[in-house]
Amino acid sequence: MQIAVLGPVQAVRDGADLDLGPQKQRALIAGLVLHAGHVVPVETLTDLLWGDAPPAALQASLHGYVAALRRVLEPGRAARSGGSVLVTRGSGYLLDAMDILLYVFALNTLKHEFGLTNRMAGLVSSATLISSAAGGILCGVLADRLGRTRTLVYTILLYSLGSGGTATAHSFGQLVFWRALVGFGLGGEWSAGAVLVSETWPPERRGRAIAWMQSGWALGYILAAGVTAVVLPRPARARRRPVPGG
Repeated sequence: MQIAVLGPVQAVRDGADLDLGPQKQRALIAGLVLHAGHVVPVETLTDLLWGDAPPAALQASLHGYVAALRRVLEPGRAARSGGSVLVTRGSGYLLDAMDILLYVFALNTLKHEFGLTNRMAGLVSSATLISSAAGGILCGVLADRLGRTRTLVYTILLYSLGSGGTATAHSFGQLVFWRALVGFGLGGEWSAGAVLVSETWPPERRGRAIAWMQSGWALGYILAAGVTAVVLPRPARARRRPVPGG
């Protein structure tokens, strides 16, 4: 496909001109092509399309133009459904919470297996949380450059690798490394996923969608407690002593 921005804005695929829609959509694609390979701030696009008189529903208008251009330029691409994105991201938050809480519930068992002090056990949790902050910041930048969906896939792979690696840890250092990797993936998943949900829901329902997504965290707490009750070894029950005179 070829896109010409000198003179009339045109897009040609297989020798046929594509209908780029109204003038503002053509101006939008021209601005994006001129900044190919770079993140284009919303302020730049706003100034390009509306100058000093942007509409009240600025974000909705931009998203509408971008969605229309995607349908023209990528006709075979399946449209993203706000409902499906919310379900997948809510499930992601559920699994994230379950992973974090499983470590908390299994802490006494891990301290016994690895010979950890309270300070060392706390350091493992701190490594997870600190790396999640770093992952959120870095992956937020990558999401603007690589796209929300692609960044989300990478963070899930990283998180899965760290979770699997945790099961292979044989020392305190290995445990810290794998839990830090889990935290980095979690932080990146949180930032990219929250933005993806926001972009696929209309402004008037966006807050409700985010609230539903966050509720996955509470469900993850419940699931972690249930898994812990089934999987972790239970302390030996004290034998019942006979009662004198009973």
